[in-house]
Amino acid sequence: MERVFIPVLFFFSSFYEELVSHGILKPLTTPVEGMVVREGSQNYVAPQGISSVVKYYLEQSGADVSYEQHVTHISLQDGRWEVSRKTGPPEQFDVVILTMPVPQILQLQGDIVDSLVPTLGEPILWPDQRASS
Repeated sequence: MERVFIPVLFFFSSFYEELVSHGILKPLTTPVEGMVVREGSQNYVAPQGISSVVKYYLEQSGADVSYEQHVTHISLQDGRWEVSRKTGPPEQFDVVILTMPVPQILQLQGDIVDSLVPTLGEPILWPDQRASS
């Protein structure tokens, strides 16, 4: 079973409550070696893997989702992403969500790598942090 450590931030408590109520996350009950525990904090694990969080929200969105596709090439064509797979003809999408590890993303052919490389490794800033930076 894959166990993923997810620290809880106070302002995301409703996010965690929703995921716990649907069995996506469970409270961490076993200590993790080297983990610093802050008083009043709660940590969680995703028993079915961290991808279960993404899958849950995609299902909630009603999006048409394709899983387990061997994507080889992603390019921007007329403002839409054209995705080529190992089998079948290319298709165009408004949004593409990549959930594979970064080394696999970097092996993709097309514009997608060039558009992502400058941001890989940079911190993600929340909207309120962008205004103050």
